[in-house]
Amino acid sequence: MCGIFCGLNCDKVCRRTELKNILTRRGPDFSSSVAINYDNIQMVFACSVLWQQGLSVCPQPFETGNFLILFNGDIFNIPSELPTCSDTEWFGNEINKCQCESDICSVIQ
Repeated sequence: MCGIFCGLNCDKVCRRTELKNILTRRGPDFSSSVAINYDNIQMVFACSVLWQQGLSVCPQPFETGNFLILFNGDIFNIPSELPTCSDTEWFGNEINKCQCESDICSVIQ
């Protein structure tokens, strides 16, 4: 099981040490965080990964194109790419190909 966190306008410390310890227990194979400041809003995205899929661990937050994704789950009945990549990587790459909201809804469906 992975651990994921999204915080908006956290204080600068945001109890990061405590948060990191909690998340690491959820996924000991990889951990990372990204802080983004946009229009006076501070966003913190953090994740730890328990590696179970793909040829190598998929870092999260997974960044591709102009977005990032935190994903904690399993996707079933997807194309044959899954054995070589994680479901997070597959989902992120599929969303990155989308041109409009209806494309995103089709991928999720």
